[in-house]
Amino acid sequence: MGASGSPATDREITVCLAGDVMLGRGIDQVLPHPGDPRLAEPWVTDARAYVEMAEAANGPIPRPVAYDRPWGDLLEELRAIEPDAWVLNLETSVTRAAGFAPGKSVHYRMNPANLPCLAAARPDVCVLANNHVLDFGRAGLAETLDSLRAAGLRTAGAGGDAAEAWRPARVTQRPPPSRRGSASRHGPRLLVFSVGLPSRGIPLDWAATADRSGIALASASSPATAAGLVARVRGARRAGDLVAVSIHWGSNWGYRVPPEHVRFAHALVDGGADLVHGHSSHHPRPPPSVAPHWYSRPSGPARHPPCRPRREAPFRPGTCVPAQAFAFLFAPALGPGTADLFSTHPQPGTPPGRTRRGHHRADGRADKRSRRPVQLKCDGWVATG
Repeated sequence: MGASGSPATDREITVCLAGDVMLGRGIDQVLPHPGDPRLAEPWVTDARAYVEMAEAANGPIPRPVAYDRPWGDLLEELRAIEPDAWVLNLETSVTRAAGFAPGKSVHYRMNPANLPCLAAARPDVCVLANNHVLDFGRAGLAETLDSLRAAGLRTAGAGGDAAEAWRPARVTQRPPPSRRGSASRHGPRLLVFSVGLPSRGIPLDWAATADRSGIALASASSPATAAGLVARVRGARRAGDLVAVSIHWGSNWGYRVPPEHVRFAHALVDGGADLVHGHSSHHPRPPPSVAPHWYSRPSGPARHPPCRPRREAPFRPGTCVPAQAFAFLFAPALGPGTADLFSTHPQPGTPPGRTRRGHHRADGRADKRSRRPVQLKCDGWVATG
């Protein structure tokens, strides 16, 4: 049997996971095709103001920047890890639509002509069930889906109706060398489900229905919702598949993972998911694996309880963290009965090209002697951030 009771597969796959990716506002303005800069924020009404603030703090930004420039060292890290799949939460609509969604103070969009910036990172799946993909209404969502499809980018979590929104993205792996001459020309598939929860402030009318476009929006992180997701996982999976469930939920900032989120993730893994990928906090939170209750944090795994970084600096509302001050990329390796953890996190002040990598051992200390991931011997893996 494979991870979380899935049918056996004879190879391990490494999946890179990123949280919220925003390519709008000031980023869109410094790319080769800046879109409409108008904003409906109470504090800033022109996206170019964000560029001016960045230049005031860090010096002139030559424009236009190359499409790969906003990713910094990340592309180098991805080449070093060589993941089998790379999943990110795209928290930006890709549209020229001008109608701001009502009842919101922050709206994200990028010009579709700047999609080569996203394509430069070559994500395998962009999950879309979040609180920004409909920032410019259903017309904006339609253009977003069309633009991503035209660019050859897989999506999950949004669609023209509920069936499309809830349908998982499928990433087919190459078969292992031992089977490349056999009748099967494909390796295991990774199915990626994307779902949003109201706890992230997603408007309820953004939910896709049988006759309305929208996102895969669940009602709550309840046992009934978990059971419904498990049914979808079991209905889509076939022998040898691995399954990731990517969830947009919870508050921004703060260190604590709510107990109901942990229970919800455990229910998904118990029901057959191999990995639960949580996001929306805008910084790493302790990611618990389900058995034997390992938790990862920037300083290494820690047993439960407790589950907090050693130093808890308070978060202040309205405070912005510079984009390159701290980044964290999770890369769990999924395979038969194991979930290995490799993480890479650029440290504040680290010069470009000198990113530090951390390999976490089961005793909670970073293993600096080897680049090989450490097996945690667990049945599923949960990442948050």
